[in-house]
Amino acid sequence: MTNNKTNTDLISALGLDKMTDEHRAMIMSELGEIVLDSAILRLLSTLDDKQREEIKKDLDAGLADSEGVASYLIKKFPSFATILEEEMNAFRKEIKTVTGVSE
Repeated sequence: MTNNKTNTDLISALGLDKMTDEHRAMIMSELGEIVLDSAILRLLSTLDDKQREEIKKDLDAGLADSEGVASYLIKKFPSFATILEEEMNAFRKEIKTVTGVSE
């Protein structure tokens, strides 16, 4: 099954195909935030206190706002790109399991 077919099946299984574009975009944004939060937690668990404090300081100063948190973290910690991809794949797999969508 192709990625596009899987995406279409997931959208249908979640009922997103029956929503307005605006509502679908809102739900997709929220799902993206769940994945990002999960990836950030994984990254933070690998960092020492000094690194975590530096991130907090940068975020409090608004340094990530102009480029987005994910872009900021990827730039600062290149391994975050892999973590983010792994979390996205795990989330997609979980949705497939829950909705019964197969590969």
